[in-house]
Amino acid sequence: MKKHILGTLIGLLIFLPATGSGKEVAREKLIEDIDTYVSYISQVHADPWRLISGAEFKQKAEEIKQRIQGLNEDTIPIVDCFFYLEELAAAIQDGHTGINPPFQQFEGTEPAFPFSLKVIDDKVFVVEKWRDDPLPLYSQILEIDQVAIETYRAKSSILANSSLKQARDFLFGQTFSILLGIYFKKNPPWEVKYKLNDQVQTVEVQGMSLGEYMPLAFESNTQYREYLIEVDGKKIPVLDIPNFSYGERADYDTFIDEFFKKHKEAEYLVIDLRENPGGSGYWGYYLLDCLVDEPYLITKEFIFKVSDTMRKSGYADKAGELIHKAKNGEYLTVRKKAMQTPHKNSGRFKGQVFCLISERTFSAGVVTAAIFQGNKMGILVGQETRGRVKFCSDPVNMTLPNTKLQAIIPLAIYELPGDNPDRGVRPDIKVTRKIDDYRKGKDKELEVVKKFIRKQRLSY
Repeated sequence: MKKHILGTLIGLLIFLPATGSGKEVAREKLIEDIDTYVSYISQVHADPWRLISGAEFKQKAEEIKQRIQGLNEDTIPIVDCFFYLEELAAAIQDGHTGINPPFQQFEGTEPAFPFSLKVIDDKVFVVEKWRDDPLPLYSQILEIDQVAIETYRAKSSILANSSLKQARDFLFGQTFSILLGIYFKKNPPWEVKYKLNDQVQTVEVQGMSLGEYMPLAFESNTQYREYLIEVDGKKIPVLDIPNFSYGERADYDTFIDEFFKKHKEAEYLVIDLRENPGGSGYWGYYLLDCLVDEPYLITKEFIFKVSDTMRKSGYADKAGELIHKAKNGEYLTVRKKAMQTPHKNSGRFKGQVFCLISERTFSAGVVTAAIFQGNKMGILVGQETRGRVKFCSDPVNMTLPNTKLQAIIPLAIYELPGDNPDRGVRPDIKVTRKIDDYRKGKDKELEVVKKFIRKQRLSY
């Protein structure tokens, strides 16, 4: 499982290597790459036709090719090539399928909408702002340049590589500030109509450069940490893990060991995976080992689709000797109802455990949350995850010959413990957030945990 947000411009800009060479390619060469991509998906992707049929996918490719043929220009910028191919990749609706963007093509001077947005109850709100600007914080955006925000959402949805609503809403909030200039070709100043306190007003918004925007919008603490919250004078340890890939694994293991040694006798524990987009699933196992004494179920099924690409990949060893007898196109079940034996140094935590999740939780973060819930290790609190219970994993990069863009294609099917493979991991206690919660700086999930603990302690 990779930590990046595949299929989204922003996540890929942050986490993936630069790809693509040259500034433009001939229109016919892009069309050739689309045909090549269709063949890559058919031959290599582990489960491409789960949510779209092969015929529908080819029809989508033909529609995109026809739009390209209808262009007046003979050559197409690589950045635009990326969006055409990403639209096709997103049609598969698998979170680990996408196109690496050619961010080396960006100058850093491209316009960015200087806000962080959030979709709440199907309305778009400003939840952070990155410069002094007349558009108020926590206002609801209604229109930009006399185009309804719902229109932007609908048009950008073709780039969202998920069928889950919470995922699509999250991806819009994450990408729109960059898509407005680069994809929608809207340049500042922007005329923005907004609503705040039942008053509707219009202001002019000046953009900021992409180079200024990126470090402000995406500079966050990715290091795991611990801290304490208090409930009626009682200290509760919180283990915050915003990803499963920070630093060296040995350092992470030591941190986890020392944390549980320090808090082994604690009555309660909170594990925070709300910001976790993934990384190494084994880091999640190491954490979960500390919550159990006996072997526990980590996957219902793990299957590879055999292809020449799979045979040459770094994942081939997972299939063992089975791969030598398999033919291309066959499926190999590598694991079925696989169990994890806790590592010797774990020492089971005896208290009540809460695990926090959100629509940001993805990939290995979802794996950890699903195993936690499926093995009844504690109580899940928050929102349904962005990643599904059954998803494709173990992706490889395949370079398209003309644009030199890289297609990310997963080789395996991974089904986690859970009652619905087509949904994300759903919390035991669902927490909803309103715009007032952001305005007041409320941590709703931790408030729910504190309330639960307080009620439980009063019942003793």
